Amino acid sequence: WEVEQELFDESAFERLTLAGPKYGFANNSSGVFARFQGEAMDIVELDEPDVTPASQRETQRVSGQDGKFDEEHYLADFVSDEEVVSLVKFRPYYNEQYCKYLEYLKSVRDSAVNDRSSTVVMAECQTAAATAMAPPPAAAPGPDPAFTAQEQYVKFSQEELDQLKALPNKEYLLDGPTTRCAYLGLVDLMMSYAYNHRTTLAENTVESGWTVAKLSNTLSWFESFKSLREVIIASVRNMLSYPLYRHWKLVKAVIKDTVAIFALGRRQIVKCLLEMHSLFLQDDNRYLLNDLYVTDYCVWVQRASQKKIKAIGERLSEMKIAKKDVGWQLAELEEAACCVQEEQDGATATATATATATAAGDNALQSSSEEEEEGSSDSSSDSSDDDDSSESASQSEEMEEAAASVTTDGGAAAATVTEGSQPSYPDIFLLPQPSDDKKCKIVML
Repeated sequence: WEVEQELFDESAFERLTLAGPKYGFANNSSGVFARFQGEAMDIVELDEPDVTPASQRETQRVSGQDGKFDEEHYLADFVSDEEVVSLVKFRPYYNEQYCKYLEYLKSVRDSAVNDRSSTVVMAECQTAAATAMAPPPAAAPGPDPAFTAQEQYVKFSQEELDQLKALPNKEYLLDGPTTRCAYLGLVDLMMSYAYNHRTTLAENTVESGWTVAKLSNTLSWFESFKSLREVIIASVRNMLSYPLYRHWKLVKAVIKDTVAIFALGRRQIVKCLLEMHSLFLQDDNRYLLNDLYVTDYCVWVQRASQKKIKAIGERLSEMKIAKKDVGWQLAELEEAACCVQEEQDGATATATATATATAAGDNALQSSSEEEEEGSSDSSSDSSDDDDSSESASQSEEMEEAAASVTTDGGAAAATVTEGSQPSYPDIFLLPQPSDDKKCKIVML
């Protein structure tokens, strides 16, 4: 009831099927979206996939990526890269298997060198002896270690085995250009898978299906590529335009992950495709991508050339992608961000130094004022002590003079008593005797 319903036009569908643009695995589908309306059209970025010819898909993709690229988002992830650094340090399980695989190849090469050297020594001895014995038959060449490594390090779980059993049994007869497009599309799918696997730390979320489908140009734009370099640049542009984390270091880590996936061979690629198949199967609309691409890739890869897969991994490891190849002046943006950051750091350092100098000056002024207050209080206390000592000295001199006068008058004064009056008793003072006998003299006043 939310979408206007229209009767399906069978004649229009037949025209689209016969003469309309092709898409899907090996370009064997057309007219699929003519049956769907509304939300089903949101699973791809391509406008009107049943009408848009293949020659215009690249143009629309480039235009869409340019419109989605956000300089502020990219610079924000460039400046505040704590989360991105943790994602880059993460080691997926296939990277660990890849390291074991390299160690295995090294041991195989070393043993081959030792066997070859022993064979040469034996041949020299036989030549020196000039015997007529026939040379020993050459040993049959064994399997390539690169092909047996996937059986040794990559194992399927029971759930994956059940998924493989549910796949259809098909054989694909593809010509040269179609086979090349299929291999290049496989690289595109693996890069989108590797980005999701790394950014979710190997734990898929509800957004994982959206991430894988959006970052794959094969799934979102139905594009067929012509070269490996073209695939890498288109995938890098998607990684810097659509997802949450947009950082060049993360892009380089994803490319290395893709190298590890291809180095481990067909089994590892099938494991990744089965996981993508499960993600899309849980979505209400993206199951169409399984019907168009993923299911066929799961079947076709099992019979794909192991040598070509190995060659793609080696070529991918040797390829160098620069920031200027993306076309968004990433190096200039990062340089400008670094200049702004340095200016902010310099301003912060200057403000900190100024605040420190101001605080030091305030502390010096406060200490000097405290010293002045202490000096003034000491001087005032000294002056008060001098005044007290002078007063005490004058009082003692007066008392000594009075005592001396009393002594000269005979040592005592008689109390006068008149008739009818009461006698007045004299006041008695004890004065210290200036002599050394420590006696006191009584003075009658």
